[in-house]
Amino acid sequence: MGSAHAASATSARLTHVDDLKNKRIAVLLGSAHVDYVTKTWPKATLLQFGAPADLLLAIKTGKADAGLSDAEPLREMMREDNMLGVLGGNLFSFPEGVGFRKENTKLLEEFNRFLSQLKRDGVHADMLKRWVETNVTAMPVIPSPNASGELVVGISDGTLPFVAVKDNKLIGFDIELSERFAAHIGKRVRFSNMQFDSLIAAVASGKVDMIINSIFITEERKQSIHFSDPYYEEGVRAFGLKKNIAAYDSVNNSPKGPSAAPSFWRKAATSFDRNIMQEQRYLLLWDGLKTTLIIAVFSA
Repeated sequence: MGSAHAASATSARLTHVDDLKNKRIAVLLGSAHVDYVTKTWPKATLLQFGAPADLLLAIKTGKADAGLSDAEPLREMMREDNMLGVLGGNLFSFPEGVGFRKENTKLLEEFNRFLSQLKRDGVHADMLKRWVETNVTAMPVIPSPNASGELVVGISDGTLPFVAVKDNKLIGFDIELSERFAAHIGKRVRFSNMQFDSLIAAVASGKVDMIINSIFITEERKQSIHFSDPYYEEGVRAFGLKKNIAAYDSVNNSPKGPSAAPSFWRKAATSFDRNIMQEQRYLLLWDGLKTTLIIAVFSA
């Protein structure tokens, strides 16, 4: 009886994204994930949430079997919560851009020139390296000594690397990009924090000057607003609790297979390469050895 129960539990675990076709799937309200689930899995139960925190809570409490998330924020969530795991690879991807009111072509054109300059100067690449690749979360100081007037930017705080709240302050790639643009045009930035599904309407109505929140550039959205040139390409992945995903070991929540955990010798080799070779600490060892030999000679 015990073995039969275990087999049943294992078979109920998710093995492929197609297993979601009749499951409860959590998505962010107003996101491109909504259309994808509706078209790909029409028999699935679609659960829409206004904030990423509410979506995550639905996953963790079992109200949803799985969820969809942009790849970079999902990686950050998994770094903070070991209970979460991915199901399969990228489902789809879109370029991301900044949204502007259709009548505000002057600001749009100015932003595109600004973004092009950032890319030429290497600033854009440096921002991606800090926020996306190496998880540096310190906001740089961006001086704007002669600022006059405001640039109102619509955002929806979620998680790093794009928009998040840390120590009661907004941080992230999109926040830095907005502050740099405001300084570029000689204005102070004022962020208007709202739910994600309100962003398009806010900029279309002129409530804010622009919106930025890792927003996918889609044909449907382009009917309502103008988008800047893309500043990033983002993928979308399915995720859930590791205990519900067959690719993870149910005991220790680690990926199955012989390569799941590095061996002692692999860890040692990696540590040696990183600490001794890449950081050139062997030079320190060599200097220390020379000093020791000299002392030994004079002592003798």
